Amino acid sequence: FSAIRFEPQSDLYKADLFDIVNALVAGDKAVLFDFVKHNGHDIHEPVVLANRALSSLKNIILIARNQQLTATDLGVSPGQFNFIRNRYRSLNVEAIKYKIKFLSNFDLLLKTSQLELDKQDMLNYLITNLSFKITN
Repeated sequence: FSAIRFEPQSDLYKADLFDIVNALVAGDKAVLFDFVKHNGHDIHEPVVLANRALSSLKNIILIARNQQLTATDLGVSPGQFNFIRNRYRSLNVEAIKYKIKFLSNFDLLLKTSQLELDKQDMLNYLITNLSFKITN
């Protein structure tokens, strides 16, 4: 069963949107590799992944670097707030700034029609530029 489940063309592979977004944010290469191997561009739109990752990265840097802000101030649930604050205690600020800048530029390029890639190439472009860790 396991061999069938993890075959590249298997219909048993399920890629949760939030798992893939979290893998892009955190730089989890194993999850991203499985996603690409199972034709992830057919499962989730690369643009949706990029937008969700950008939103997550903004929340992470706001929560991790602003000790005086509360979950209510940022419009997130207390559970998400505590999870982010605990998980990203050793945040590499330069890495997260790079990812935010890359994703903002990616969005601008798409909106101005300067980036014309098919879905598979777009997903590969995102993963290539985001597959590094944001923690020390």
